[in-house]
Amino acid sequence: MASSKTVPSLAARILTPENTAQLSAEFVNLVQERIDGSPGLKGIALRTSVSMLTATRPDILTHGMTRLLPEFIAALQPLYDDYRRSGGNGAASFGAFLIARRESATAAMMRVADARAAGSKHALYQRFYKSMRGTIELEAERFIPILAARIDETLQSDTATV
Repeated sequence: MASSKTVPSLAARILTPENTAQLSAEFVNLVQERIDGSPGLKGIALRTSVSMLTATRPDILTHGMTRLLPEFIAALQPLYDDYRRSGGNGAASFGAFLIARRESATAAMMRVADARAAGSKHALYQRFYKSMRGTIELEAERFIPILAARIDETLQSDTATV
């Protein structure tokens, strides 16, 4: 007999009050490390652009991550649903499933970022996003394994509630 227990959403499992601030801080640090370590002319352009943004709002990375993280996790819900429906489809964990579908996960997150940028009332942010979108997408795709590992850690610690 099938269980009538409702399975919590990915956001409900990941974005608990205890986890949200910690995850946001971790991801801001990772983003800052990627920005600081970006090589070449693109790296210089990225650091210059971020420097201009932080001159207008010093906490822009933290503020942005705090606002975007719930939307990013919600955007991954269809992949989580596919994972649960398929029984993992051979993947050992949702993180592994996500990595195997890295392009879909990146596209989902970029739809969120694109919508946020399009809806921004700040011209400087819109110009930055438009000029750096390709780099942001590449970095988002590179970020998926880190995000997947962190999601797995959180889901594993939450197994008692599922």
